[in-house]
Amino acid sequence: MGLQFRRCFTVATLLATALVLCACLKEPDPARSSTTIQWDDWGVPHIYSDDEQEIFFADGWAQMHSHANTLLKLYGASRGRAAEFWGKAYLANDQMVHTLGHVDHAKIMWEQQDPQLKALFESFVSGINAYANANPEAIEPENRVVLPVTVDDVNLHSQFITNTRFLAGRELGLSQHWGQNGSNAIAVAPSRSASGHAMLVQNPHLPWSSEFLFYEKHALGEGRNIYGSNLVGMPGFVIAFNDFLGWSHTNNTIDNTDLYELDLQEGGYLYDGKVKAFDEQIVRLRVKQDDGSYDEQELKVARSVHGPVVRMNGDRALALRIVGRDRSDMLLQWWRMANARNFGEFEAAVQMAQIPYWNVMYADREGNIFYLFNGLVPVRSHGDWAYWQGLIPGDDPANLWDRVHSHSDLPRLLNPASGWLQNANDPPWTSTIPQQLKAADFPPYMSPTGMQLRPQRAAEMLLEDDSITFEELVAYKHDTRLELADRLLDDLCAAIDTYGTDLSREAMDVLQAWDRHADNGSRGTVLFQSWAMKMNPDNVENFVLAWDAQRPLSTPDGLAEPEAMVRLLDE
Repeated sequence: MGLQFRRCFTVATLLATALVLCACLKEPDPARSSTTIQWDDWGVPHIYSDDEQEIFFADGWAQMHSHANTLLKLYGASRGRAAEFWGKAYLANDQMVHTLGHVDHAKIMWEQQDPQLKALFESFVSGINAYANANPEAIEPENRVVLPVTVDDVNLHSQFITNTRFLAGRELGLSQHWGQNGSNAIAVAPSRSASGHAMLVQNPHLPWSSEFLFYEKHALGEGRNIYGSNLVGMPGFVIAFNDFLGWSHTNNTIDNTDLYELDLQEGGYLYDGKVKAFDEQIVRLRVKQDDGSYDEQELKVARSVHGPVVRMNGDRALALRIVGRDRSDMLLQWWRMANARNFGEFEAAVQMAQIPYWNVMYADREGNIFYLFNGLVPVRSHGDWAYWQGLIPGDDPANLWDRVHSHSDLPRLLNPASGWLQNANDPPWTSTIPQQLKAADFPPYMSPTGMQLRPQRAAEMLLEDDSITFEELVAYKHDTRLELADRLLDDLCAAIDTYGTDLSREAMDVLQAWDRHADNGSRGTVLFQSWAMKMNPDNVENFVLAWDAQRPLSTPDGLAEPEAMVRLLDE
């Protein structure tokens, strides 16, 4: 990213050298005598080693140093044994893990995984266990039952996060309301940069607790200088930059998980006009009781040709199909992305197609910027986006997909003429304006159309600035101005002139004095947000003009029912 990108990295390096508190990795094994961890004032580990396996060993050690009890709790839950360890409150979690088949599939993943990744996993769990052995006092007694950690735990945890919190979060009812917690990323080409260098900013918005807790880290060694983060319990980097390039992820509008509705008949289900038997298994779950004794419960796991049955009621059942069961090297792909030195090497890593989800936003020191609608999109024989959002009839074989689109089939942009790329969880078609990616050029189920107000705000700021400085780009990333307020407050004010009460006129005085920024302590923000949530800006019928691809940055607009909107403000 030219000077700007190097500046970010220089800050990290200075922290590593000038603000060191201690070197806490001192293993007696001579093979690790050259590997050290230095901690800065913010608790970030800076790992020094020339050996990638030792970096992963130190990563495991460091994560335990920072979050030992959190990590062990997460692994216990991902094993599907949390109720056995900590009581019946975790039983539903364990039932889900076993219903989805994670335990058996973790062993299949290990058999499939690249030898390089196996060695890295073995080093990572060795670091975790070494820390636990050396620092038993750091671990709460109730969490010691999880030890020792094994390589299966890494695969179980990666499945747990990927499947239950991202891919199938909506279908399992575990969605984290990403529409309100959405991420954003921006890449700026040299042609729009004041310095003439490419720039990248990233802002992933996760809840910052439990399995969503990011862990920041820095790996340095011969020919390696990587700074970034991953979720606690996950080795390596999921978002990172090095001396040559960097990338970020945002949740994308991708559908790679489906719920199939099954018609139950004669103890089985109807498929292709015939009754087909379920593949059934009994799993016995131990549940710790309040008095310390154990109860055992049986879980009947049923699978159809579509996937595991996640709900059964009367004469209907729901079966879940998730992509990626044949992709076991996701964390190796991220490690190779982190070690890439140019766009060619980075794209070669991305083409491994092991990561089932998440947009990729990229920039490098050579001036390239790149966006990829990354993920595993099923090849479907029919249907558009809307069709595949509902319950899919399970009887029709035409609804059952087995293949995914190749990397070359996915929407992507390299060095667009506009000189910038953005994503704020919007579909790929609006990654730059004027639009260069056209939905009509891709299968109708690839992604929806539309552009919400967060990405519209980002695009407006970028379009209005022909020479973006590093400081301006950081300010754009943190911008708090509410596009909805700019779009609707004039209409609401006019409506109050006609339909307003004393109360709504008083409220309007607050809104007119407000600077339309959602800042800490802002009364206008609280009032406007309360009104907007009642109004429901996601309902297109509330606007005079719905979103229009021909006017992507000025629609939707206008209050369709001004009198009703004033009543909501009164409320």
